[in-house]
Amino acid sequence: MVHRIAVFISFIFLFSGAASAQIKLPDVTGPIVKKVPIFVPDLSSVGAPSPMGAEFVNVLRNDLRNAALFDVTKGGAIIGDVNNISFQAFFYAGADYLVA
Repeated sequence: MVHRIAVFISFIFLFSGAASAQIKLPDVTGPIVKKVPIFVPDLSSVGAPSPMGAEFVNVLRNDLRNAALFDVTKGGAIIGDVNNISFQAFFYAGADYLVA
């Protein structure tokens, strides 16, 4: 009888670590959220270009990049004439949105 109790207690200590639960998480190999492509062109002005306008655009681009949700580009070559913007050209260039 003592022998059976000793064997039972040994099994309890031996297999107590094997009955633990583990949570397996998937490997993170890239960004979880796909970034939204967005164009933020330089500001145009009627008169001489203002350094404050360029600073505003740079701050806006940096803020959008820091949000980690947007893939920000200038899109300067696509704009051409600011009075006649082809939005289809922006779409073909890969942008989903245009900040104007």
